[in-house]
Amino acid sequence: LVPAVRGAGGAPRWVGEATPDYLADPLAALHLHRLMPRLAVIAVVRDPVQRAFAAWDQNRRSGAEKRSFAEAVRDELPAARACYATGLRMLAELGTAAPTHTPAPLASYVRDCAYYRHGTQDCWTFPARESRHGRACKRYLYKGFYDVHLRLYAALFAPEQGGGDGDVYGRGSMLVVKAEELFSDTGGVLNRVLGFLGLEPAPRP
Repeated sequence: LVPAVRGAGGAPRWVGEATPDYLADPLAALHLHRLMPRLAVIAVVRDPVQRAFAAWDQNRRSGAEKRSFAEAVRDELPAARACYATGLRMLAELGTAAPTHTPAPLASYVRDCAYYRHGTQDCWTFPARESRHGRACKRYLYKGFYDVHLRLYAALFAPEQGGGDGDVYGRGSMLVVKAEELFSDTGGVLNRVLGFLGLEPAPRP
């Protein structure tokens, strides 16, 4: 979300969007930071095993996935291990400063992990996303690399990155929410989000 004009009485107003894809896309993170460094990021994460299984099951039911879940995980595991190591190298090179260029580990991470383009015989794809570079495979394990994904966003949108006057209007910021908590305590999580944005808590029914 990004701050819009203040409302009546000086209360902050926010505008934003929701997508399941930005968290696992490092280029999206960089573009967001360059365009909106004061962005307030709310990341909703789910148990990574359940998330991977749900993605596989959705593809199986749609006919896009023919392998068993165990086969799909086995096929992806070697690349997943390599990608996790690449992601840690990327974070080490980026450090805590917002990058002004695209370092080599980040370019490698994007090419081989975020936009996985090898092993295309054993992955599912959207034909519409095929290009002259080949088919970009969708991944089950990669999106669950929350350690890498969240640390990249934290490095970009940590409070000290934006400067400013110390409130949510003067800096980037980030809140992580567990999906399981959102489902079990929706009202409590909503008030956490409202507090994070500097808004009044919602009345309890």
